[in-house]
Amino acid sequence: MHWVARLDCGHGLHVRHDPPWTIREWVITEEGRDARIGSLMECKLCDDELTSSNGG
Repeated sequence: MHWVARLDCGHGLHVRHDPPWTIREWVITEEGRDARIGSLMECKLCDDELTSSNGG
């Protein structure tokens, strides 16, 4: 199962444990996921929008 984090910006971010490319063992358990609530996560969509609006 792949989990989606709801970000403050309104976007969603898929968080998965998919070795060897992505190591996020904390998504495997409910306790691990709960422990990450409130953690800072960057939003690639917002970063891309910012880059596009700056002409970069």
